[in-house]
Amino acid sequence: MNKGLFIILGNQLFDPDLLEAKNCKEIYMAEDMGLCTFEKHHKLKIYLFLVAMREYRDELESRGFKVHYKELTEVKGEDTYIDNLKKFIEDKKIKDLNFFEIEDKPFERSFKELETSKLNLIEHQSPMFLFSREEFKEFHTGKKVFRMASFYKFGRKKFNILSIKIQIRLEKSGHLMKRIEKRYRKALKFLQCLKLIYPGITIQSVN
Repeated sequence: MNKGLFIILGNQLFDPDLLEAKNCKEIYMAEDMGLCTFEKHHKLKIYLFLVAMREYRDELESRGFKVHYKELTEVKGEDTYIDNLKKFIEDKKIKDLNFFEIEDKPFERSFKELETSKLNLIEHQSPMFLFSREEFKEFHTGKKVFRMASFYKFGRKKFNILSIKIQIRLEKSGHLMKRIEKRYRKALKFLQCLKLIYPGITIQSVN
């Protein structure tokens, strides 16, 4: 069982069933002025994100989760997300902090600096992607060139998409090659007939 608090960021509004599966019952969410202002976002975009977070909070509460939620109006002065989270951890004497993998690398580094001898960070695989970080790392380890075609093939094998058993594929490919050769011979005869009619035409074989 995962004890302690679970941090949910604004881009991690996953199905509450995932949190229940991790035996999580206490959530921390916070709106952040820095994220709303570090770039000049359209006001409707900011509104969309804030509404989505608040709706998600309400959904979690309706499912029986205890949600600690900080709105923008509660943020004081120049306090950052990390500043507010630190205060909350100290006030509530949190010992274990659960969180999903964070995609924003600078923020991830700042977040992981929270770990101390008194605070244990517990990272969970994000359901945001089809491949885990470990799978991705294993796939490209040792490769000097990273190509999309290879990764696409890797994904098809993992999820069994558009894949055929080798023996069936060999049988079908052999049959297909015979059909192609037969059609090629017919096309070649047709072109040779054209050459008789139009002596100036050039026929080039493709090997």
